[in-house]
Amino acid sequence: SVMGEGKSTTTINLGHVFAQSLDKKTLIIDCDFKRPAVGRYLGVSSRPGLSDYWKGTCGIDACLHRVDEIPLWVLPSGTDSEQMFELSKIRQLEELINELRPRFDQILLDAPPVFPLADLNFLSRLADMMVFVILAGKTNRDVVEKALKALRPQGQVGIILAGMESASIPH
Repeated sequence: SVMGEGKSTTTINLGHVFAQSLDKKTLIIDCDFKRPAVGRYLGVSSRPGLSDYWKGTCGIDACLHRVDEIPLWVLPSGTDSEQMFELSKIRQLEELINELRPRFDQILLDAPPVFPLADLNFLSRLADMMVFVILAGKTNRDVVEKALKALRPQGQVGIILAGMESASIPH
């Protein structure tokens, strides 16, 4: 719903599980164009990336950065990505995802928070499944309900409750 709930960390952890533990060719696309974090967290250069591909300065293969020796790649948001994204790009992103699907077993989109601006909620329509990350004990229930209503998910929705202390989990 809001910044700081662990969306990028959760996406990266899911990517690692798919790639390292399940040996699935996995791609993480950093779609948080205002605050890209996936590349930085994984020690991958932010460029070239998605905005560079859209500008036509790089082919898609140059924008896919491999992480270590596991079957995990990152497509960072790229150079000046905040200025690059417009709603008209949604069709291009959808086409790119469809082009990349045969090359990867899993494609994960790291999305921005829904609030304060729900301007990128269309990303949920590109996904086969949306995973909603909620920070336990911090994110207000009303905010979560408003965010889910704003997203209007089309398909399956999963919820990951981040920041749970194991001592507080009922046995």
